Amino acid sequence: MVKVAVLSIGLMIALPCCGQESSSQQTLQITSVKQQDVTQPPGVGATHTQLIDAPTPAIQSEDSMEDKDAGGFVVGVFGGGGLMGQGGVFVGGYSTGSVFHPGTPEVVFEFGMAAHTPTHAVDGIFSVNTQPTFNMDRHPNDPKHQHAFAFLNGGYTRFFATGNAADYGGGLILRPKGGSSAGFGETRFEYREYYLAGFGRQHTVRVSWEVGGASEE
Repeated sequence: MVKVAVLSIGLMIALPCCGQESSSQQTLQITSVKQQDVTQPPGVGATHTQLIDAPTPAIQSEDSMEDKDAGGFVVGVFGGGGLMGQGGVFVGGYSTGSVFHPGTPEVVFEFGMAAHTPTHAVDGIFSVNTQPTFNMDRHPNDPKHQHAFAFLNGGYTRFFATGNAADYGGGLILRPKGGSSAGFGETRFEYREYYLAGFGRQHTVRVSWEVGGASEE
């Protein structure tokens, strides 16, 4: 009877001790879990408040893109020399872009006179050309500095007395500070050749002055 009583008292002393150790271990585990939740980055086990406070990436709008488009309706006059002298007016439009994001080529119409064609001293001309144009800088609508545009062109020319011809060439357009929006015109330097059947290549160098070509921001 004495042994049984001693064993019962020993169990009663041991059980509360074991219970205290298990409860303290659970408390430590819960504390460590809370600390891990606080230190984890947003999106991985983060609380609702942490997700709300997390910074969101900025979305770049189309207006802030560097390769902005410039172009539009243009009118101008031209004159030049070479194997044949020329003079006249042109009207049309163009849309610019970059080399990697070109604008849509548009159409330019020309009316004028050519002096000393292969068959006549003076001849009338009519041309319709397509013109892809490329920005030489990344901010073509910024009026704070001068802009330059490279272009190619090609199309059909009718010499009224001499006959039909194919034409092709290219050049550079310089827009001064302030652009067309300030009332200034653009200067256009161009090399152009005409291929007349039976007469071969006829080259000209032309200088033009045009207004327009500046789209609204």
